[in-house]
Amino acid sequence: MFITKASRRRPAFTLVEIMIVVAIIGLLAAIALPNFIKARAQSQANACINNLRKIDDASNQFAVEAHKSTGDHVSLNRDLTPYIKMNAAGKLPICPAHGTYGVESIGDTPVCFSGKHGQPRPRPALIADCPAQKPRRRVPLMAKPRPKPPSPIESPAV
Repeated sequence: MFITKASRRRPAFTLVEIMIVVAIIGLLAAIALPNFIKARAQSQANACINNLRKIDDASNQFAVEAHKSTGDHVSLNRDLTPYIKMNAAGKLPICPAHGTYGVESIGDTPVCFSGKHGQPRPRPALIADCPAQKPRRRVPLMAKPRPKPPSPIESPAV
């Protein structure tokens, strides 16, 4: 019995099959990665906004207990620390996008200072401009009907 060359071949994938599998994996990665990045940025923005809400609630609670009125100066580290739940390290919550929080006076909206782009001084950002969140277009819950434009009325001939 002679063993032919064809019977000694082992079954294997061809180069074309391997290239097709690699192309499919690359396509799936190209579709999935932007969604993962967007989800990460959205979760950072939500965490930052929740921290700003906690600071605002602490400011309001401090104002009630200390008999302060709107516009009185408040210090985040000195006045509001007892009213904010600390993180595991015993410090104030930090911005997930590496910003810092601040509030000037009672009644003011807390801000997230973003030090990105190598700026020597932080710039204040509103809640909607959190460094982790892209500005979104606000959609009203119920669209109001637009008033109809006045129709041109021809003046009567005199």
